[in-house]
Amino acid sequence: MHHAAWVVPLMWLGVIASCHGTPQPVPVLGDSVSIETLIGRWEGTYESPETRRSGSIVFTLQGRTDTAYGDVLMVPADGGDLAIPGRDPRTPEDAGRGPQLLSISFVQVGGNQLVGKLNPYRDPSCGCEVTTTFEGRLRGNVIEGTYTTRHVRETAVQRGTWLVKRKD
Repeated sequence: MHHAAWVVPLMWLGVIASCHGTPQPVPVLGDSVSIETLIGRWEGTYESPETRRSGSIVFTLQGRTDTAYGDVLMVPADGGDLAIPGRDPRTPEDAGRGPQLLSISFVQVGGNQLVGKLNPYRDPSCGCEVTTTFEGRLRGNVIEGTYTTRHVRETAVQRGTWLVKRKD
């Protein structure tokens, strides 16, 4: 399994299902036995003491497939405004004004190890593009790990932790 600097924000509860909308498809890479260990609905949270950001994570893998569905809701340090009429937190001009819905690019699993990456997004603090990678360890019905966010044009790195639990 390839290991790179990982991120999240995987990232993940208070506002989960009702705010997440339609999750995006996420390619899941790995052998069939490892992929089967991820079958189910996973919910949890992430947080970063460095950025004072947190959020919810939802990830679902059904049956024997190589595609899951999931996303991450990033909440700014000040909590943001969860209901801003006319704003779409996925667009660059509205990014940073409230919670952002982030999409997972891919997940790779091997044994009890999991790694992945989020699609690039705008950091609410600097308005610059960042990438986030994450890694975790599966133990029963819990996956716990760390993430790393890197600014595309800078050397700045931010870290945090995440945890999801299988709900069904």
